Amino acid sequence: MVPVLSLSLWIQSTAYIRVVEQVEDKHLLLAKHLSSTIDRHILGLQYFLKSSLFYNHASQEANHSHLVAFDGSFKRLGIKNISEIEAVKGHITIFGDEKLNPAIGVEKAADLMVNNKPAHAPVASQVLMSQGGQPLLYFLFNDKNARYIVALSTDFITELQQSIQFGRAGHAAIVDALGNVIAHPNTQWQQSIKNISSVAPVAEMMKGNSGVSQFYSPALHDDMISGYTIVKETGWGVMVPQPISELKAEAENSRRNSLVIAALGLFIAFIIAYLLTKYLSKPIKTVLDSLRDLSQGDKVSPPVKNTSIIQVKERNELIKRFYMSANNLEKFQENLAALVEERTSELREEINERKKIEEEMRHLATHDFLTGLPNRALFIDRFSDTYHALKQKDKDDSSCKHCGLLFLDLDNFKQVNDKYSHLLGDKLLKLVTERIVGCVTQTDTVARQSGDEFIILLTQVISNDALQQLAQKIIGTIEVPYIIDDKVIAIGVSIGGIIIDKKIALTPEEIIQKADILMYESKRKGGNSFTIYNDKKSNLVMS
Repeated sequence: MVPVLSLSLWIQSTAYIRVVEQVEDKHLLLAKHLSSTIDRHILGLQYFLKSSLFYNHASQEANHSHLVAFDGSFKRLGIKNISEIEAVKGHITIFGDEKLNPAIGVEKAADLMVNNKPAHAPVASQVLMSQGGQPLLYFLFNDKNARYIVALSTDFITELQQSIQFGRAGHAAIVDALGNVIAHPNTQWQQSIKNISSVAPVAEMMKGNSGVSQFYSPALHDDMISGYTIVKETGWGVMVPQPISELKAEAENSRRNSLVIAALGLFIAFIIAYLLTKYLSKPIKTVLDSLRDLSQGDKVSPPVKNTSIIQVKERNELIKRFYMSANNLEKFQENLAALVEERTSELREEINERKKIEEEMRHLATHDFLTGLPNRALFIDRFSDTYHALKQKDKDDSSCKHCGLLFLDLDNFKQVNDKYSHLLGDKLLKLVTERIVGCVTQTDTVARQSGDEFIILLTQVISNDALQQLAQKIIGTIEVPYIIDDKVIAIGVSIGGIIIDKKIALTPEEIIQKADILMYESKRKGGNSFTIYNDKKSNLVMS
């Protein structure tokens, strides 16, 4: 009786403290989980936007027509609008509706994001009202060739915020780096982009801090306790508050439960003491044996009928209830195991799906969206590795001491686009890609430079003659007419090529530029021909 009463008094005196400690850990963990989820989403979005916006800069026709191919991906990712800022001409909307540009103006919004960018935020971004009266997130992307303002829907952030609900009024709130509401249970605050930087957790998040604090909520008119942290990629703040009144109510429930448990414990102690002195030595042993079997995972056998002369109603009822509870516990354990297995399977599927999405994002960052070929950035990496490995080969190395590079540009491809359509032009590019890949080995790299330009790195070329033969083979393969949508299309290709060995004095960038110039030599000859640079003879080989 003394331990039960002592435990009850301890539970009552520490109930509120324990509830607050549990809530602090739980809310901070929830805030960090939300922050990491947003971080992963923003990081993937950045990689996708960089690959879609900047991959066409090498093209001579930088008219952003390639963005049409990304329309479906933009919509799935919530990208509403993209505007390019030019120093002289101002801005131009290259994707989406002009009304989705910031209401304060694209140039002013860009300057505002740069000037208000907090020191701890690696990406300049904030929520602003669009010209159409819709709150949107705006990202600023800077490149050496251009500056872009990208408008992003807040739907993904709002869905994350709405997924956190507990208790009577426990929720999540997400603000930008300036304390403006992005997602909040108060939809009026969300639609009006209310600034709540005066709230204590928001002020701390704007400083780049994470932790737990108590504050007064103007929205709920109640004292709150909240875990808060920042989104590293954007400097946004995520907080998970709950009314303190709910914690006090929960602590009060714990106190009441402790009293009930104490009363029940005292009653059981009295009954056990009474029965042990009288009638239940044998029944108690039976119960203890059954409990031992149950704790070891064995099934509990049905109770043996009491045939003694003295029948105690309480004793029989105790045994009956015990075996009913044991059977219910066995069923509960079986159901719990099934539920755990089902949830484990769902988590595996979710993890596999996320890995698949991450792999697709990495592939998009290094490959051409239309043809699936490596893009210019991946080609430069591979070419640089091959170039440096070739430079470091020893004289006694028996492996290939040469490699080659071909620069291809399709003849009259623009006329095909103008005459038929860009859609047919895309189909033609895919067929041309298949033919080019079929002309080289698996160790060679074929990349799409831009538009209708391709570049090939040949790792097994040993002579100028071999490079010329391959160039002639590619010309003959590509000039075979194509049948697309019941139309016969005939095109040619102009090629510039160069043999690369250990003694070459050009850098990788200069080699590509040289091959590009040689390709234009072929163009000036009328096209559908090749021009090969011969360093040893100090002249050009043309055909």
